[in-house]
Amino acid sequence: SSYGFDCSGFTQMLVRARGINMPRDADQQAAWKGVTRVQRKDLQAGDLVFFGSSEKDITHTGMYIGDGQFIHDTTNGHPVVQISRLDDEPWTHLLVACRRVKMTTP
Repeated sequence: SSYGFDCSGFTQMLVRARGINMPRDADQQAAWKGVTRVQRKDLQAGDLVFFGSSEKDITHTGMYIGDGQFIHDTTNGHPVVQISRLDDEPWTHLLVACRRVKMTTP
């Protein structure tokens, strides 16, 4: 965004640091062929977490960092990178997808 990164730009940058080019928008990242589905109980640090009203309506993303927490960028008013807990509101009810980035992409 004009204010810097938004949530999907932030996760794109984190994945690019591993040498992997990923789509820009959160919904595209969740549907991308370079990721595999993961269950919440199987999350590992570096997995992507996606939020929205459904898997077809993803509006936010972040990266799981372990211990029930994820790092993400919010742009409400001003961009802020923060760490939140998946079990906290509103995230626990909005989590709709978890993905693991394949280290070798097609």
